[in-house]
Amino acid sequence: MASGSVVGFVGLDDISLELATSLLHSGYSVQAFEAGSPLVDKFLKLGGKVCANATEATKGVAALVILLSHADQINDLILGDEGVLNGLSKDTVTIFHSNVLPSQIQKLELTLRDCYGTNFVVDIYVSKAVSEVLNDKTMIISSGSLESIARAQPILSAMCSKLYNFEGEVGAGSKAKMVIELLEGIHSVASVEAICLGAQAGIHPWILYDIISNAAGNSWVFKNSLPQLLRGNQTKHLFLNLFIQNLGNVLDMAKSHKFPVPLLTVAHQQLIAGIVHIPSYFVLWKTIVWESLLGVNLADAVNSKSYNPEELASQITSQSDTVKRIGFIGLGAMGFGMATHLLKSNFCVNGYDVYPPSLSRFADAGGLTGSTPAEASQDVDVLIVMVTNELQAESVLYGDQGAVSALPSGASVILSSTVSPSFVSQLEKRLQSDPKKLKLVDSPVSGGVKRAADGTLTIMASGTDEALKHTGSVLAAMSEKLYIIRGSCGAASVVKMVNQLLAGVHIASAAEALAFGARLGLNTRLLFDVIAHSGGTSWMFENRGPHMIESDYTPLSALDIFVKDLGIVSREGSSCRVPLHIANIAHQLFLSGSSAGWGRLDDAAVVKVYETLSGVKVEGKLPVLNKESVLQSLPPEWPADPINEIRTLTDNSLKTLIVLDDDPTGTQTVHDVEVLTEWSIESLIEEFKKRPKCFFILTNSRALTSEKASALIADICRNIDSAAKSVEKADYTVVLRGDSTLRGHFPEEADAAVSVLGEMDAWIICPFFLQGGRYTIGDIHYVADSDRLVPAGETEFAKDAAFGYKSSNLREWVEEKTKGHRPASSVSSISIQLLRKGGPDAVCEHLCNLQKVHKHHHHLALCFTSLSFILLLPLAHYLEINFKVSSALVEIVRRITTRPRYILAKVTSLFLYACITFFYSPSPLLSLSLPSPPPPVLIMAEPKIFELNNGGMIVKVSNLGCTILSLSVPDKHGNLGDVVLGFDTLEPYQKGLGSFFGCIVGRVANRIKEGKFSLNGVDYTLPINKPPNSLHGGHKGFDKVVWEVAEHKEGEHPSVTFKYHSCDGEEGYPGDLSVSATYTLTSKTTLRLDMEAVPVNKPTPVSLAQHTYWNLGGHNSGDILDNTAQLWANHVTPVDQNLIPTGEIMPVKGTPFDFTTEKQISRDIQQFGIGYDHNYVLDCGDERDGLKHAARIKDPKSSRVLDLWTNAPGMQFYTANFVNGVVGKGGAVYNKHSAVCLETQGFPNAVNTPNFPSIIVQPGDKYIHNMVYEFSVE
Repeated sequence: MASGSVVGFVGLDDISLELATSLLHSGYSVQAFEAGSPLVDKFLKLGGKVCANATEATKGVAALVILLSHADQINDLILGDEGVLNGLSKDTVTIFHSNVLPSQIQKLELTLRDCYGTNFVVDIYVSKAVSEVLNDKTMIISSGSLESIARAQPILSAMCSKLYNFEGEVGAGSKAKMVIELLEGIHSVASVEAICLGAQAGIHPWILYDIISNAAGNSWVFKNSLPQLLRGNQTKHLFLNLFIQNLGNVLDMAKSHKFPVPLLTVAHQQLIAGIVHIPSYFVLWKTIVWESLLGVNLADAVNSKSYNPEELASQITSQSDTVKRIGFIGLGAMGFGMATHLLKSNFCVNGYDVYPPSLSRFADAGGLTGSTPAEASQDVDVLIVMVTNELQAESVLYGDQGAVSALPSGASVILSSTVSPSFVSQLEKRLQSDPKKLKLVDSPVSGGVKRAADGTLTIMASGTDEALKHTGSVLAAMSEKLYIIRGSCGAASVVKMVNQLLAGVHIASAAEALAFGARLGLNTRLLFDVIAHSGGTSWMFENRGPHMIESDYTPLSALDIFVKDLGIVSREGSSCRVPLHIANIAHQLFLSGSSAGWGRLDDAAVVKVYETLSGVKVEGKLPVLNKESVLQSLPPEWPADPINEIRTLTDNSLKTLIVLDDDPTGTQTVHDVEVLTEWSIESLIEEFKKRPKCFFILTNSRALTSEKASALIADICRNIDSAAKSVEKADYTVVLRGDSTLRGHFPEEADAAVSVLGEMDAWIICPFFLQGGRYTIGDIHYVADSDRLVPAGETEFAKDAAFGYKSSNLREWVEEKTKGHRPASSVSSISIQLLRKGGPDAVCEHLCNLQKVHKHHHHLALCFTSLSFILLLPLAHYLEINFKVSSALVEIVRRITTRPRYILAKVTSLFLYACITFFYSPSPLLSLSLPSPPPPVLIMAEPKIFELNNGGMIVKVSNLGCTILSLSVPDKHGNLGDVVLGFDTLEPYQKGLGSFFGCIVGRVANRIKEGKFSLNGVDYTLPINKPPNSLHGGHKGFDKVVWEVAEHKEGEHPSVTFKYHSCDGEEGYPGDLSVSATYTLTSKTTLRLDMEAVPVNKPTPVSLAQHTYWNLGGHNSGDILDNTAQLWANHVTPVDQNLIPTGEIMPVKGTPFDFTTEKQISRDIQQFGIGYDHNYVLDCGDERDGLKHAARIKDPKSSRVLDLWTNAPGMQFYTANFVNGVVGKGGAVYNKHSAVCLETQGFPNAVNTPNFPSIIVQPGDKYIHNMVYEFSVE
């Protein structure tokens, strides 16, 4: 639907006028009818046409926008003899700009389709975005059938800055609006509860506002609406009766869908109480309403004298006393960072922690250590307590050998734990009553582990002036922002408590909102984006919402923390006599989650409470489809075959199709088409002189880095352009061919071509490959797995180290790969319905009518929905398609005549060219003719396979990555079985088809955050092969190199030794490193691996790991979920959303991590989303011959048992979460949870985590890593 088309409007309000204005600016003609509105004159001045009646406004329009303010208009305005739809073309897009309920708009659509034959109906909800990115820009949420959305999209895109399309039934906009209103209602009441609690506890409301609006407790409602309450500004406000009515509609919708909304219910009741008690005041943000409800005199609190907490901090720290010696109790992840930063700030610090390894690491960092709290507190000026809760604080201060007994007279205690204000007040009294006149500073901290180590925390402190001056230099050293809160000691904890109240409510409300949206049938990923730009957003929603959608509950902040923190809020509310209805309901939700066994999961796991109660799934994963059912659902094919017409058009075209192929596999499928392997201007001139219809250039750029690939494509395009100018009438079309699994340098190569050839009319993306099972259905790209179609983003292809991605939706994939520069809303798609119902003319019209995009300086990406092109003919017919390649693209270029003259098509398999032609031909076309391949330039050492066989077990290993290819041991019947996942030949290992199957990984195993570390003052950067981190040594780690075979011995104890020399700078690591690995069969059922590494000339991090995938039932026996495991590890290192350890060393007892006693792997695995992938601290196993017992795995079917012994400090326990459809030995298909990995190692990211055991090895020192695998049957 091109600019220049006519769009009609029936009804104008302020928003409709803005939509019409945008269309006029985009080149559309707009005509409108509105009875007696002052907006009509504005519309006329803008260039619109005013119609005398509604029927006139519908004449000749491509789309009709109808303002539907209330349900009564449906009969009066739309239906009936005088309705605006009478005489309207069935192909006109009808767009309802509505505020009516979803059920009403759905009923209307049904009536229009059945009674009026209306084909295209779209419902839109229009609002102003409030995010920083889209501040005050128009946002449209549209819903309707795929065909309707596709038809309306050009107009919708022209009317707004951000467009969200919910494909399916109409009414999604109204539903999304309800979810936003749910959040706004909860956030409004929670904001007032929080500010009233703080005011009642003696904190000035404006100070609370200033601090929290920049903290985790912030929300859009808190930041933007609360000032109205505090200022008494009534110029803009929300009326209680309208707000209550809207929330009542939401509650009715929840009731009809049998979905619990406890937070909204309480918020609604609070608002009703407000209007009942104060009937003359209908304003939500009116002080008197909340003073009456919550019993807090807010007006007096607001009018009291205020101060600047940061300026006060600056004054106090400038007068602070000199501190020489500090005691520090609690060297956990946060505490260790804080204490080591104080060491760097030249303080003498004496530390204590109950975990001995933390004390050792602190001593290695230069700190002093005490064996008890009392020892750490001797002769200190200041004692810092950083423990988990009040019970621990009481214990370390007043318990056996507690700190207070050893503190010198006049010492100060800084309490940095999150505890209740009343606990702080009582503690201050106890310390002041001590004969030693001890002082207390209440100083909760926030900011995380990294900021603790950097000294950039946010700290709120309260206490007497004397105590604050005594500790000022210490507080300043640890903080980037320091707030001094006036009032009694405990005032700082009040601020922290209020922040935690809001943060907890916002997490719980995010769970309620997303689960409610899922119940309403909304795409939760899309819904999250909508809310993030709306008044329903909050800091916690934007931070924790992705965890809920990804179903990733790896603990960053455990759910049990909010059980504790909201418990503090509840007690303090009771003490202050402030009713906290919302906060208490949120507390109950977190308690429910904890009682269900999710307390150690991430606090976002509170959403599981809603999922369990309602049966919905918030996780925004796309469904796996049945392939046969999908194919059978295709509409009838287009009856006419335009092959002859297109042949004629192609024969008359002078353009040459040039395909730049990034991988040799594409050129293997072309027939009688020349393939160039060099692209000098001279060779291209010769090629142009032949007047070919098509030729390929094999760039092989997929094997290069993005930078090198971009430079190569730019160089080739420059040569093409120069050569074409040198040959008379040489015109051409450039096509970039990539991979049908969406791997390749997109958009880098396309941008490089654009930089040389100029702006493109369109980027065409067609990732269809019938023989490879690649299909696109409704914009979602699928990969066939037997009889199933799996979303591409859920496959191993999406986990590719170099070209990984998350989005299976091609439009969203474009936005993801272009980092938002080409938004999904700017991507148009050609669907099967358009192709098979409208035929080539409809497709051509769609393409040619996309010119308006250039007026907004956007690039248009055009996604072909490949099911459009599937015809169930013999496969051979799809191989003979080269003519269709050239003819279709040349024809598209011929018809689209606007400047510039190029179409840049990002093609992902040669077979997809059949898609572009929109036709099928059974006739044979061209035969294969390729030039001889160029001679090899690089000769690599030959990988080989070695067998170790002692008559009891058989192991096959290769010098390619020191890989265990197979390992056969007997089961309970004495039958040998291969218990290792892998391949029959070495070729799949060389191609990386397995995810580190059987190999040794290094130089550093596991992840290094953002591929960066510093060593001895030098910053090192590593390849980002698993964005955003570096994984297992980089792009070409030790697993991908061919090792030297140093020795191969046979006999009773057969062995093989491999050696490798890693050069200085290899994969970014410093120094040369000599490495060896020896596999030995030490008994009939025991395999030993000894790995050693010696740095030659520079210190370097070293942490090798053996990465075999074990399935004791046999490599082809299915999943390992019924296996049992026992891990000799009392602690685990929790990770963030990018699988980087947070720095915490967390006890496993009572958590789903706990394998200290034998349990079935499947028992708790669902609590981790996709499965286990965590580093366990090997700290409690029996020792034997210098090795610790690390793990035991048992398979119930075969009775095989594997015991693992090692000298490594950690072990990655991984349940093959990302293995999906890998075809292995003997044709066995390996899927998710088909094996378990036991990767003994140094801790992940240890090089950036000072409280982890060091993995730095000095020149001349030897890294030694031993492993023993013992097999038995039970």
